[in-house]
Amino acid sequence: TWAGRAVTVVHTGVGDTPAGHARFGAALADAGSVRAVVSAGYAGGLAAGLCVGDLVLGENRSDPALAAQARRAHGAEPLHAGRILTRDAVAATAAAKQALGAKSGALAVDMETGWIAGACAAAGVLMLSLRVISDAAGQDFPVPGHILFDAARQRPRLVALPAWLLAHPGRIGPFVDFVRGLGPARTRLARALQRVVGQI
Repeated sequence: TWAGRAVTVVHTGVGDTPAGHARFGAALADAGSVRAVVSAGYAGGLAAGLCVGDLVLGENRSDPALAAQARRAHGAEPLHAGRILTRDAVAATAAAKQALGAKSGALAVDMETGWIAGACAAAGVLMLSLRVISDAAGQDFPVPGHILFDAARQRPRLVALPAWLLAHPGRIGPFVDFVRGLGPARTRLARALQRVVGQI
């Protein structure tokens, strides 16, 4: 319960997976009791001005009234509003992210918002898209996505990842920096969610 409202948290996982669809579909099954969905998580930056920890409001995936409420909830704190792109794979290099940004006009890219928005639209439920930047447009992703995370099992690759880093020692520093940045970014997203849920 937050701000006097019952809040259901659904962990859909990384990407577009049958398990994620099942969990989210179960939460939406009683759509009459769901007032709104806030789709939140990490995203890669596609715009040059975005830094790790910056918040992005996905206007192309958000109900306009909910987006206006989210802006009011943030007050003077920066909230970047624009397009969020959804893809089925990590944008691995700075060059790939910059090309995606130029082609799509999107501020950020993730792997979940698109299908979550589709499920909300099918159920007639309003949605707000809110993401926090985990890696900036000018940064290469420190480890190949398929090495870092097992999408089928929805868990990190605890054997493949250390082995890959040992074989690519030059990427250890960037990987450590990436992991260190996730904690503050997660905290900022959590605080933003508290404000937004209290406002909606």
